[in-house]
Amino acid sequence: MQPQHGLAQALSSDRIKEILTHTFMPQTIYLGADHAGFELKEKIKDFLKLNEYLPDDLTPGPIDLKDDYPDAATKVTTKVLETADALGILICGS
Repeated sequence: MQPQHGLAQALSSDRIKEILTHTFMPQTIYLGADHAGFELKEKIKDFLKLNEYLPDDLTPGPIDLKDDYPDAATKVTTKVLETADALGILICGS
């Protein structure tokens, strides 16, 4: 098994689960990623579903090497600005 790093490690930690259960979190969380962040975005989406959130994936795939971060950022930020009490998570390879 590969060691977990960064956000992947944090997502599996009990601390993140504790924060999610004791902090206001909106039901809708918009997700977006470029091609390099696609796999991590999928893991985050699964994690959110398991914790009873409603992730709205604005870059559902399939992976396209031409997908750029600014395109995903535009989609996610537009939805967050249009939706009261929503959050957005963006993942890129850089």
